[in-house]
Amino acid sequence: MRKPLVILVTLILFSCAKKDEPVTHGFDMLFNALDKKANSFNIGIRSDLVYTESTEANFEKEYGSEYKDAFLIPIFKRIARTNLKNYSAGEIYNYQRPEIERKILDQTKLAFDSIDIEVTRFFITTIEIPDDLMKRLEQEHLERKGKN
Repeated sequence: MRKPLVILVTLILFSCAKKDEPVTHGFDMLFNALDKKANSFNIGIRSDLVYTESTEANFEKEYGSEYKDAFLIPIFKRIARTNLKNYSAGEIYNYQRPEIERKILDQTKLAFDSIDIEVTRFFITTIEIPDDLMKRLEQEHLERKGKN
């Protein structure tokens, strides 16, 4: 009688145990950055991260319920700002965007890998450039186009 009871209790425990399934979390961020000429602009980015419920519970325990704002988003901002300052606003806005996105994605993957988070997607959603800077960029574009 004892053996069936042990098997029954084991089955109940395993069936009731919560699986630590990976969950995708999407992040949308809008923040200020500088280009290589110290022009200020706002940039919006989108990223998807995959991590387990236990990882999320650990973040909540260590950083509180606002762990995304307190811990994860600052990592994205730091990496993005570090890369963006190597490009002009025109390159970020148009010419080099895919390269910039790839660099930021690669670096965020590396940073988050060490804390058991998979970065599955990263891209720039918006770039809000002040009107005076946009006019200069348009003029540069027309001049570049005229030289070709």
